[in-house]
Amino acid sequence: MVDILRFIFSRFGPQPVPASFTLSSATESNVLVVSEGSTGTSLLFLTAVTAAAELGLKVIFFTHNAFQKFPVCLQSIPNLNPDSLKRIRFVYSKTLDELLHDVASLHELLAKAAAPPSLLVVDGLERYLREAGTRSTPLKGDRSAAAHLAALLHDTATFFTQNHAPCRVMASFRLNQDSRETSCPDPLLAVLDRYLQVRCTLTQERRGLPAEAEEQAVWQVFLSGLGIRTGPVDAVSHWSLGIGPNGAMQFSPAISPEEHPETQQTVSV
Repeated sequence: MVDILRFIFSRFGPQPVPASFTLSSATESNVLVVSEGSTGTSLLFLTAVTAAAELGLKVIFFTHNAFQKFPVCLQSIPNLNPDSLKRIRFVYSKTLDELLHDVASLHELLAKAAAPPSLLVVDGLERYLREAGTRSTPLKGDRSAAAHLAALLHDTATFFTQNHAPCRVMASFRLNQDSRETSCPDPLLAVLDRYLQVRCTLTQERRGLPAEAEEQAVWQVFLSGLGIRTGPVDAVSHWSLGIGPNGAMQFSPAISPEEHPETQQTVSV
């Protein structure tokens, strides 16, 4: 999954994607996107659409509610062919039980001779793992549910990989107010990290901007976790993300590979 993310960062960055780019056959580096606000969802959607439109991958996108309109991040993709979106299947799972059932049912695709997915995307894990609006501190049951869901996603992707072709997982987790204000890691993240081996952390540079200017701010993007160690040692793991007034996303390397210290591979959230 890290290879797809780095393709996204290069594709929407200052330098063209190398002509020699190919997807890796390794799929263990599944990704958890951790962010404040809705920027994590925007990155998931941009990744799903780009994977379908430019890499030819079949994507299954799990989310709570139907998108009333496409996110503005698609302004990043000029001349998008609407037919390419047919490679994305949206599944609207409103509860944790529904999500578990929907993911567990995916193996039936092979039995029906249907084309299996190459990318599983889950938006808003935190909404599935908490009782909406009732508490900010996860209970033991929340952590058990997180382990169950993350393991199911991992095992489902492994099933498709072993029986058809490489399948990857990418999910988002939105930090709650307590985590943002106290810099205290959410206990659920440690559970999810066991199965989603790469953390993609989006941190906003506020610089005194009002809350309504969030989507036009500059963000820092860090890739960290055990899955990073399986990638190229000279790969960039720290990027800057600028979001324009029209919603277009622009990435640029924040530190060159030669300057990137080994200690930055582990990031506390």
